[in-house]
Amino acid sequence: MAKFRIDQLQIYPVRSIGGMSVPRAQITPAGSLAGDREWVVVRPDGSLI
Repeated sequence: MAKFRIDQLQIYPVRSIGGMSVPRAQITPAGSLAGDREWVVVRPDGSLI
């Protein structure tokens, strides 16, 4: 069995904006990190910024 180690973990709460280091994270039922890329900023017409 392969062994690995995570030295640093970052989440990006808002898509396309800088991340933040976190000491731990939970995995959601969908397999993503809780709080990671849950938000996106859009213009009034709905297009991505």
